[in-house]
Amino acid sequence: MVHPDPQAASRPRSSLPARDIALLLWAAFLTACIGTMVFFALFDPVLLAHDDAPPPWLADRMTGYACGFFFFWILCSVASLVTAWMIDRRPAQDDL
Repeated sequence: MVHPDPQAASRPRSSLPARDIALLLWAAFLTACIGTMVFFALFDPVLLAHDDAPPPWLADRMTGYACGFFFFWILCSVASLVTAWMIDRRPAQDDL
């Protein structure tokens, strides 16, 4: 493989293309869906918010589901992006 800039192959890429970010977010979304289903199959969000004075916005079961989903989505997104960033930092090797 011939590169127009001979030093471009040895430099690590500084950012991920938009398509890669979209793929990572989509994979994180699907993982968050599965994580949310498994977690809330075991735990009821109303019982998790059971306290002497829970905030009014957390007293609803659907709000607990939504907060849990977005928590899992952010967690999976960060894990995916950090993994992609660490893989992307490897120097490119020339094909022989």
